[in-house]
Amino acid sequence: CISGAIGVAMGAAGAHAGGGGVVEKAAIYQLIHSLALLAFATSGKRMALLAKLCWLGGIALFCGSLYARGFGLVHLPLAPFGGALLILGWIFAAISRK
Repeated sequence: CISGAIGVAMGAAGAHAGGGGVVEKAAIYQLIHSLALLAFATSGKRMALLAKLCWLGGIALFCGSLYARGFGLVHLPLAPFGGALLILGWIFAAISRK
């Protein structure tokens, strides 16, 4: 839920304080993955736990690096690693549903 709130706040900040499409894209990805985290919140399966950890890491690296770039703070080339974690999280989520 906190991740969802941060996603909305960052989207609003990007819309009102600048940051452009990069911030908007990061906020959308964060909100989507926040919903995924909520959907798997009560699952105790090992693969579901791995999915949640990947999504959290992906949000931090992918969205965080896009926020930093969008707001002109620092350009950290971490988005590809974060994106890979987001994808891996979906794979673990699929496996956990078996």
